[in-house]
Amino acid sequence: MRNETNTVTRTDAGGRALDRRPSYAYVALVAGIAGSIMTVPGQTNGMSPFIDMLIGALGLSRVAVSTAYMIGTAGSALILTHAGVLYDRFGARVVGTASAALLGASVLGLSRVDAAVEFLAGIGSLLSPPLIAVILLSIGFLGARFFGQGVLSMVSRNMIMTWFNDRRGPANAMLGTSIAVAFAAAPTLFNVLIGRYGWSGAWSVLGFVLLGFAVVVCITYRDAPRRKRMEHPAQAAGETVRSNAASPVSEDTPAVTESNNSRFPAPRVLARLFDHLKRREPLHPQVDFTLKEAKRTWLFWVFCGGLGLGSLVGTGFTFHVVDLLGSVGLSREAALAVFVPSSLISVAIQMTANIASDYTRLKFLVIAQMIGVCAVSVAATLGAPVVAYWLAALGLAATTGLGAVVSVVAWPRYFGLTNLGAVSGFAFSWLVAGSALGPYAFSLAESLTGDYRAAAVLFVVTAIALAFGALRASHPVRPRNA
Repeated sequence: MRNETNTVTRTDAGGRALDRRPSYAYVALVAGIAGSIMTVPGQTNGMSPFIDMLIGALGLSRVAVSTAYMIGTAGSALILTHAGVLYDRFGARVVGTASAALLGASVLGLSRVDAAVEFLAGIGSLLSPPLIAVILLSIGFLGARFFGQGVLSMVSRNMIMTWFNDRRGPANAMLGTSIAVAFAAAPTLFNVLIGRYGWSGAWSVLGFVLLGFAVVVCITYRDAPRRKRMEHPAQAAGETVRSNAASPVSEDTPAVTESNNSRFPAPRVLARLFDHLKRREPLHPQVDFTLKEAKRTWLFWVFCGGLGLGSLVGTGFTFHVVDLLGSVGLSREAALAVFVPSSLISVAIQMTANIASDYTRLKFLVIAQMIGVCAVSVAATLGAPVVAYWLAALGLAATTGLGAVVSVVAWPRYFGLTNLGAVSGFAFSWLVAGSALGPYAFSLAESLTGDYRAAAVLFVVTAIALAFGALRASHPVRPRNA
């Protein structure tokens, strides 16, 4: 007689149902990685090969195109939280399919922006052609940044995290490595497309590819089954958590109680390190947080601030890398070559940090990321070219690599899966806002003072403050009356 139930529902410590078909988790992993890679046309390095072509075709200045890019990216950051709410409501398949299709439509719109400017200017518009071009570019950049860098990236990564609920570190290591390789190869590939089809034709090809990929998303994207808003069994039954129910669980409280009889024969500092390594921080919260509840926790703002500052400094440095490193004596070729060792080091950092993230508190990764921010900032102020080169390479690798880990792993671990879209969407908007303000912040400092030292000092001070703030952060506890 055939067994009527072919699968057994597994639950985590919080009572949430995990995936009933573990094999599909690997389909979701491959699909999520592909979706993250397909966001390249909406990323900064995917846009950069087209910028000079746009300047020539539209007759705009570099400042005008940069302004349109900042407007589009900042607008994306302002509305990204709402996309996270839609993800919580409709799931990865619906939101992912729509975002892939709309990203393709946005790229197709950018491919014809010159024709649109010519048409609107020819029908007697009251606006000048350059102003029309800036407005249309802002709209096109908004669509590409919002649906590419924002929504599709967020949905793809969140979907993977829901399927690999207990193995987020290794899954995110595969995701981060694939993205790093794809993003490094994208500018060269896009440049080949531009050489063959022109900038407009290259964007048209990418737009139609994205429209076709929307069908793939519809077929392969799927959320892991889970129950919503489940209390921890001990809390649901009104039982006492640990020995004192009145005291909240702090971050320094061990996840597993160690035996008093076990002693490590070593100096005290090594004994503490050994004890720390034996204690694994819980990978799930006892109670899922809403976005409003997450905003009441200090750790949430530490993560948001770290991601925002890392994105601001990393994007700003990348945007002005030739001038920044040129100011310390490096040639254009040497300045651009800094991304080669930086990408390789970043991949190694991501793989190591993703595996370590399952066994350590993520606030330590934020502190390490802030050290990377300081290194990048100081690199532009040194007079020694070789030291500046390697400081920039190591700093960029730490800033981007560690940021890629924290931006994915932190939200499901500390705030749960029920409102993952809203929580991660709000946090991701800080990253997007940082990428919008970074190039402008560096250029503003240079125009006001003649160099980048003022910006470097400001970023270093802010990074140190965030690092100390992370040290003071404790494990978030949801209020019982929330």
